[in-house]
Amino acid sequence: MPAASGLMIGMFDPSLIRPQRAVVSRAFRETLLGRMPRLRDQLAYWRPLGHVLFTPFLDEYQAERGAVIPRPLAAALEGKEKELRGGRYRSLLFLTGFVDACGLEATLSPYDHEAGRARVLTLRLEPALDAGLQQELRTPQQQLFEPVDFETGKAVGWRGVNERWRQVRQHVAVDPSHPNADGVRYLNGVSPRVYAPHRERLDAAYGVCLTLPATKVDANLRILRSLPWQFEPTYQQVRKSPRIYTIGSSLALCSGVVRRCLLHDAAQYDLENAQPAVVACLWDIPDIHALLREHGSIWPLLLRQAGLSDEHKPSVKICVYAAVFGRTRWMLRQVLAKDIGEERAERLLASPVFQSLLDARDRRMKAIKRDGGMRDAFGRFHPLEPQSRNIRTLLAYEAQSYEVKLMWPIFDLARRTDDYSIVLWLHDGFYVRSHDRSKFTRQMRRLLGAVERQAQELNIPTRLVASA
Repeated sequence: MPAASGLMIGMFDPSLIRPQRAVVSRAFRETLLGRMPRLRDQLAYWRPLGHVLFTPFLDEYQAERGAVIPRPLAAALEGKEKELRGGRYRSLLFLTGFVDACGLEATLSPYDHEAGRARVLTLRLEPALDAGLQQELRTPQQQLFEPVDFETGKAVGWRGVNERWRQVRQHVAVDPSHPNADGVRYLNGVSPRVYAPHRERLDAAYGVCLTLPATKVDANLRILRSLPWQFEPTYQQVRKSPRIYTIGSSLALCSGVVRRCLLHDAAQYDLENAQPAVVACLWDIPDIHALLREHGSIWPLLLRQAGLSDEHKPSVKICVYAAVFGRTRWMLRQVLAKDIGEERAERLLASPVFQSLLDARDRRMKAIKRDGGMRDAFGRFHPLEPQSRNIRTLLAYEAQSYEVKLMWPIFDLARRTDDYSIVLWLHDGFYVRSHDRSKFTRQMRRLLGAVERQAQELNIPTRLVASA
């Protein structure tokens, strides 16, 4: 599942980040303008400034946690999507011009294709500006005094903002030939009224957010402040993945404890050991397959082999999923060392279970290269590009397609009933809200059984389980 505290390596494609309109208090915008007078005549730079100040997509590798700016996003911020499609767009000139116009101390990291890293822009705000930003982040947008559009400075009417977002939700383009088309239509068709009780939990969610570790607070606050006018998630198809993603800042990006606060009366279900189970079958890893069949989980053994405790499990899970989706050993080591220390990282990467996973992954990548592509769970062939530049993308797509196929009975059943609604989709998990408690237990038993039968048919050792 995506994490709000940063980009979970291999689990989120940075190219999915889109520019969003920010709403702020008039006083904060005037404070920024007083410190950055050149922006008065260079309105084009307000959009990237809004992204840097308010995006929840923050870099996970640096202590300062700057804003991730992949090339497609930079083109959208500059209004140069046409040049991007034509292969003529370069983001560096625009971003350096923006930094110069702001007149603030800044760092712009280079794009690194081999490491799979987008540019990251970090602005270092002076104490007064930073205090103003923190006040904005901690104030729900509907409680802002004199709210204005961040880019234009014009007064904002909440009814109009809500209506514009709902128009976006209702008119998302859907490719009907894609296997996930019915799922996107279902999710975007869930009535906004279903979310009304959850909207009322926003104040409580702010309180929960402020109890999180310091590294997670800002990203979650940035998400919460946008939810009053786009609370119900809007979903989209993407070109490089069979998964269904939300658009913009959404519930899906919140930390789990914040999501659970907002969706307090919805039940949560997840596929157990989803991606390890998929690749144990897909890549023919007998020891992991047997481990999952016998014990239902790889985590206790993996932690024990690496000499780690349960407190390290979240970092280990992120690393395993990143390995499944093709991240290099070097990149895995970098992320792990930051989270759990170099010595522990080395022990994990050298453990028998992890080595078995990495060796099988390397064999699968060689097979994709040999075959000139791969065929996904739905029978579609995806060719390998010249110079093998998309081999890791194909590796991730293949595994994700089986995850999607495992979960597909959920939509088949949900579309046939008004007794419950799927209120949040999280790739290998979901939240469901009952509209008829007398039928809910029976309906969920039927749903869980359908997914279990699908897993058995695919010989994938997993099942749906209720989350605490």
